[in-house]
Amino acid sequence: WMIERQANSVHTEWGRIGTAGQRKSKDYANQAAAQADYDKQVAGKLKKGYQEVGSLAASGPAPSVVRAEGATAVLEPPPTPTEPKVRPGLPDEERFEFPREWTRKLLPWPGRDECEPVRGTLEKVTRHLSADSFWVFPEFTDRAPLESRLKTWLVNGAFSERAQDEADFFAYLCFHEKVPEPLVDWLVASRGLSYAVELALLANWPAVALGGYKYEARHVVLFRLRRHLAAASPSELQAAEQVAELLRQTEHEPTRLAVGPASSFLFPLRQDWVRHDAARDTLRGDATLLFYSLTEAESAQQVAAKVTAPGDELYALLHNLGVGALPVLLEYLSKPYLEAERVGRVASMLATLPSDEALEAVFSRFDERHCKAACSEAAIRFSVRTLKLCVGNRSRASLMDIALARWPQAAALCEGVETPEILPLASSESWPKVLVDPPWLGVARSRPKPVELEPLPHQPEFVWEPGQQEQWRAVRGFTWQGGKTFEQQWADRRKDYIASSFVALAPEPLAVQALSVWNPLSEYGAADWFWAILARFQTRVLGQLVDLLDSSVTQALPLLAPVRWAQLAPAVAAALSSKTMRNEARQWLLRHPEAAALGLIPDLLGKSKKPRERAEEAIRLLVAEGHRAVVEAVAERYEVGKAVAQMLEVTPLDLFPAKRPDVTRCACYDPNLLPQLELANGAGALPPEAVEHFVTMLAFSPPDDPYVGVDLVAQALTPASRARFAWALFENWQNTGGSSKENWAFLALGWLGDDQCARDLYPLIREWPGQALHARAVLGLDVLAMIGSDEALMWLYRLSLKSKFKGLKRKAEEKIDEVAERRGLTPTQLADRLVPDLGLDERGTMLLDYGPRQFTVGFDEELKPYVLDGQGKRLKNLPKPGKSDDQVQGQEAYEAFKTLKKGVRDIASLQIQRLELAMCSQRRWHSQDFQRLLLGHPLMIHLVRRLIWGVFEQGSLKATFRVAEDGSLADRNEDDFELSPEAELGIPHRLEMSDEVAAGWGEVLADYQILQPFEQLGRQTFARSSEQARARKLDDFKQVVVPTGRILGLTSRDWQRGEAQDNGIIWWINKLLAPGHVITLVFEPGMVVGMVNEEPEQTLGSVYYM
Repeated sequence: WMIERQANSVHTEWGRIGTAGQRKSKDYANQAAAQADYDKQVAGKLKKGYQEVGSLAASGPAPSVVRAEGATAVLEPPPTPTEPKVRPGLPDEERFEFPREWTRKLLPWPGRDECEPVRGTLEKVTRHLSADSFWVFPEFTDRAPLESRLKTWLVNGAFSERAQDEADFFAYLCFHEKVPEPLVDWLVASRGLSYAVELALLANWPAVALGGYKYEARHVVLFRLRRHLAAASPSELQAAEQVAELLRQTEHEPTRLAVGPASSFLFPLRQDWVRHDAARDTLRGDATLLFYSLTEAESAQQVAAKVTAPGDELYALLHNLGVGALPVLLEYLSKPYLEAERVGRVASMLATLPSDEALEAVFSRFDERHCKAACSEAAIRFSVRTLKLCVGNRSRASLMDIALARWPQAAALCEGVETPEILPLASSESWPKVLVDPPWLGVARSRPKPVELEPLPHQPEFVWEPGQQEQWRAVRGFTWQGGKTFEQQWADRRKDYIASSFVALAPEPLAVQALSVWNPLSEYGAADWFWAILARFQTRVLGQLVDLLDSSVTQALPLLAPVRWAQLAPAVAAALSSKTMRNEARQWLLRHPEAAALGLIPDLLGKSKKPRERAEEAIRLLVAEGHRAVVEAVAERYEVGKAVAQMLEVTPLDLFPAKRPDVTRCACYDPNLLPQLELANGAGALPPEAVEHFVTMLAFSPPDDPYVGVDLVAQALTPASRARFAWALFENWQNTGGSSKENWAFLALGWLGDDQCARDLYPLIREWPGQALHARAVLGLDVLAMIGSDEALMWLYRLSLKSKFKGLKRKAEEKIDEVAERRGLTPTQLADRLVPDLGLDERGTMLLDYGPRQFTVGFDEELKPYVLDGQGKRLKNLPKPGKSDDQVQGQEAYEAFKTLKKGVRDIASLQIQRLELAMCSQRRWHSQDFQRLLLGHPLMIHLVRRLIWGVFEQGSLKATFRVAEDGSLADRNEDDFELSPEAELGIPHRLEMSDEVAAGWGEVLADYQILQPFEQLGRQTFARSSEQARARKLDDFKQVVVPTGRILGLTSRDWQRGEAQDNGIIWWINKLLAPGHVITLVFEPGMVVGMVNEEPEQTLGSVYYM
């Protein structure tokens, strides 16, 4: 124990030698008061038996009081001090420091640590024991005698001559969650510490405890007792220890075995007990208690062999042993059965140890969600070790970034690590104005006074887009008619119920009658039929539509699209703030701006805060999309033109929430771990206060509509620095647990990120659902869409085509549909525009110039790149630059080819799959799109040349051609082929080509040694018999046994897995051929969701065509 006074402050440190110990500081009004406390504490320690051995100025640490084998207090000599390897400005990476925030998980050591005494009262105990909720245990079948026993014990001090009886009764009482601590406190105060220790050690703790575990209450009691023992006087402590020692020596073996770990826990200075209990082969009781008393590595390993899943007790082990805890922690980290949360906890402990072995073990789990925080902590605490362990390992580059962001000077101590450039801080004159004078820190603008307005009358009408009403009429849901006619169904109906399918399909007279009893809320799946019903009856079913809207906005909102009615506007405006419904709400508002304004202006100027905010967001959307004149005209009809104009005069910079997060309290925001934000004007980097303002804007920005200041600042920054900053912020968010409350740190990636961010994010999104992070993966789709570049959207499209997680694939499809719709394209048309050129020239190749030598890049049928030398000879690999080559130019070319190979590897299979699906789905291209997006694309041309193309008229194949090496078009006879500007082109399927045409093209491709990227000319085909056509099913593959993986592989060819049935089993898979036409393949025994390998093989059934 050590104490020091500095002016008006007193600092104390205490703990076991070789550990970080604990520290406490206290400030006083003057030096005299500080000195008085100093003298008082020193006198108290001397009174307790401490001996003064030196001062803080001494070269080595002061010794502490310990217990030797015979339980006599002795002094342990101080260890020989060693010179710490401290680098200037860097933490000492050879010293173990126990994190201060973990000290609350530790327990005091009786005989070593000071602890404030706890006073107990009988009133606290009886208050809890008198409650009826206490008497709930099956053992308390007869309450009266037990209450009598309780009263006798509490008032008279005993009810039995046997201590064991009282101990067992004490154990039962402690199973009430509020009883143990006050009961222990009162027993210590009224009966003495030794009595309480005896009860706790003798108690035969029952296994039945409100569904809890056998030792839960026991732990609470023992933890409380250890606190009392730490506050006891030396004589009290010695007496209690003697009681425990007698029980440990009893001849009754069950008692002796049970007392062991608990007594070692209560008296940790008795290391002879601890070593004895740790070494025993069998332990009756909880061996985890020993972790709180261990001080030797060998004993720790003995206990760890008995404890399979430790908890907070490992913090005590780490505190007591420091680096000595390394073998135990490494062993637990490698346990395959340890749940992820415990693994993360162990990794965090290893991250505090000054050991390369510990850090390597932590860093090896960097990809595991629960270990990311530990990796970050280790990189910050041990920056030099981190850089040396991670240099040259690309998968750990982000750990190096974390280390260098916090300690850039560490780079100078590591070979092969460049010191990051530190930009000078820019003066405020060069900052974006919004950062110099943040609007949210100023005085808020005044708003118009609330006005009560009655909504103006508005008649509903239906406004259909071309073909939309007919399309809705054709929508079908599930129906089961049991072979009855519509007349029979109407006659057999229940008085107050009729099926939605009846309303949609029955003849007009019957369907009109049915409207009077039809209630969509009383039928599961009614919303599926509402499309057809709404298209059929329009305004006659608006009442039911409003009922559905009140019941489920999610189901009703898509149905509102053609309905122009002001009454719907408030509900639609409310949906605008919902991430999942925002797009549909936005479409309705912009489709019906006048009706929207009529329904929203009363709320806009009303008193209620929530409706007012929703109306304002919707009205501002209308104005931003060019409908200001409509809004102003409707405002004049309400005679509130000036009030609405005043509201619209508020600038976008003034639109910030009243409550804003304090980013300094956000776990993901640590300025020391973020790279600098460089201003594009060359003035330098933003200083910390400006960065904090910028991050504040990110934090209070809505997901789909960031605060306008975000874009103003982003435009003032260099693209590279803002992308690095966004990625670092995202990684900090991940590494600190990825709290949903701080999702803004992830969304910032969408507002500030670039193609590299999208490239790095894609593999994470792909795997997150398998880590129970489906919601994060779906948010990642939004981020890719927000980045919005062609490459970002390409990764999004890839997820929509191929994902092993059905839910993620569906969400990606929806997001692609949304992006395509905004651009006025179909998803497949959008995909054509997302193929990167990867730096290829207009001929689809790349020249690799080494100076004296040049190489040319080509591509095979799988889009794998290869190189040709100067004589046109194909090489197995691109050689590295030699001594005779231009070293700079040659290295640049070599790296360019490596980048090209990686880029092609990521997208080749996707492009081949897209073209094959285009052939199977009979997709067509306009002549101009074909020439611009396929023939003229430097990468796609390599696939285009290997396929046969066709000209189609009214769905029929009229002519075929191919693309020659020089880009010209030729027919089967090698004659030039002319393309009409209005031609409709496609990849003809083998079923669309005659045998003669297919054979002729096969010879041409063979002559030129052209391999196709997928089977086109040689594709196997099948024909249905007339019986199969009538039956609408195929039995050709029935009873065929295939690996389950082959069925799952169909999902990459536009097949969809069926819905999980009982016990999570999927036993069918289907594919949409055209609107309203589906083929379904059934199989058995089926695939188990989440355990597809449970059944390695499936037996195919029939293929149904519907």
